[in-house]
Amino acid sequence: MKLKRRGRAHHRKRRNRKWGRRPNRVPPIRTVLGGILVCVGLCMLAAGATLVTPQLCEIPVGLARARVVREPGASTPGTSARVSWQRVSETCPNAVAWLEVPGAGIDLPVMRPAPEDPGYYLTHSAGGLPSPAGAPFMPCESGPDNTHVVVYGHNLAGTGAMFSPLRTCHEQGEFVDVLAGGARWTTSVGTASFHPLCASVVGSDDAEVQRTYFSDEGELREWLRSRVASSTAVAGDVQAWVATAQRALTLVTCSSATPGQPTRTVVTFVT
Repeated sequence: MKLKRRGRAHHRKRRNRKWGRRPNRVPPIRTVLGGILVCVGLCMLAAGATLVTPQLCEIPVGLARARVVREPGASTPGTSARVSWQRVSETCPNAVAWLEVPGAGIDLPVMRPAPEDPGYYLTHSAGGLPSPAGAPFMPCESGPDNTHVVVYGHNLAGTGAMFSPLRTCHEQGEFVDVLAGGARWTTSVGTASFHPLCASVVGSDDAEVQRTYFSDEGELREWLRSRVASSTAVAGDVQAWVATAQRALTLVTCSSATPGQPTRTVVTFVT
């Protein structure tokens, strides 16, 4: 009878069985890549990074989004081309305003949640879809044409999205560089231009900063003086702007790159 010759692999297997050892195996490439991706994901989470897929009124972000709400002829976000409220209403029917801060790249609809769910837009896009990016929103009890409008937006660390560029505007250099172009606020009534006044870091429970009702312009201006006095960044002509202020716009975002911290960057504009 002719015997079948055994190769080296066969004898190696026999030795492994004899001594209780497992044969060496090279893991599939997908397993290696999967392990790398898991490690990268864990490192990003440990560093406080957030993976975000912005969803805004179910339309593309950036240039296309800005064109959707502007009069014909608009070329880029932050240009002087007017925002068309009719187009905002068609594209984002639940929006109460459109906010532009050209130097910060902010060009977004502003929402107002229902009283029964005031934090809705912390976790939902302007179109109502679940989204960790949320959407800029104002308190449910205030109106977009009030004397003082407060708007909240997420700081998505490392992305430059939403209100992230405002995080360091409590520093004088950043205040000047980022906010030099001011802000524009468009509602069904029209568009108002706002000048940057001051910025600071406050506690998340600071009720005075979030105050929205003033009996007259004198009371508003007194409030603005107190804001300026406690700010770490101010406009060069700050007193002149306070003396003639008729309305104020305050933008609020987290001041830390680490999620969950109890401090906020507050930037106030006036017109």
